[in-house]
Amino acid sequence: MSEIFRPTKAGGGNYLGIQKIGIVDIKDRNEEMDWADIFLEITVNSEHSKYNDKIVISGELNKDADGNLAPSPVLARLYGFIDGAGLAFGLDVKGNWVDSNGEAIPNIQNYLYTALCNVDDDGKPEKHPYVAYFYKKWSKGRKRAFTEVHTHIFADTAEGHAKLADRIKYLKSQGYLIEHVPTVKDAPSQTQSDPDSF
Repeated sequence: MSEIFRPTKAGGGNYLGIQKIGIVDIKDRNEEMDWADIFLEITVNSEHSKYNDKIVISGELNKDADGNLAPSPVLARLYGFIDGAGLAFGLDVKGNWVDSNGEAIPNIQNYLYTALCNVDDDGKPEKHPYVAYFYKKWSKGRKRAFTEVHTHIFADTAEGHAKLADRIKYLKSQGYLIEHVPTVKDAPSQTQSDPDSF
């Protein structure tokens, strides 16, 4: 008895969904953005990709009448990243970066780079100790889909995978995370001679 032959295409690995990542760079771009109180750009590399992607944590901080921090979406994203990475630092009640002992962190970019980045001479991560969720997000303005990396990361453990999967399931069920599903119309680069490639 023989098996049914199905032609396969070379390449085209799956770089979406839950992926193992290493962190290769951190940029604090807060000073460049007038509208943002926090703008952290975290460059990550998926274990099976030669290309890097970015996690962006940005937004305005909410403060009460006394100038103290109040809950805000950007804080939720920030602490989701911090907790998932296993770090112990954050913002004090006035919005200043502090470590777990309450000591001021003078340069958050250097602090995070030292804590999270472990790269070789080629700028690639020496290990991929975390998992993150990669998905396609549609840009109405640019009329195309881009790869987005969800802000919450977790340790690359069975528990970390389960926590991330549960979070993504919840976000999708509530309509907070909407993935773009490619259609034939979105893929003009495909040729007419290969109609089954979609």
